[in-house]
Amino acid sequence: MRLRYDPNAHVKLKNFGPRYLECDDKIGQKLKDYLANYENLVIEIGMGKGQFLAKMALLSPKTLFLGVEQAPAVLACAIKNPLVQQTPNLIVCAVNAILLPSMLNEIKSKAIYLNFSDP
Repeated sequence: MRLRYDPNAHVKLKNFGPRYLECDDKIGQKLKDYLANYENLVIEIGMGKGQFLAKMALLSPKTLFLGVEQAPAVLACAIKNPLVQQTPNLIVCAVNAILLPSMLNEIKSKAIYLNFSDP
């Protein structure tokens, strides 16, 4: 997904509240805290506008959905999507997917989706 650089993307993401996970040394614990309220974790790498993940989240309210996107500007666009806004079981993280194994540590995912990602 091509977007212009958004210098305010990080601010917009922080305004998304606790559903935006900042990529820091506490991310694994934050994810564990979220998972305490859900049965499963599903991840989409390269979530783009968030349509796919939001629809999945609406259909499975007992599952936590994590949208991963490397570009903060793309995530800032995704969180404006009304479907994303109305799904409390969908959280987002701006991180390079190569860091996922170290972030997740012993956390297991039921499924990982990779749909039309930008190489």
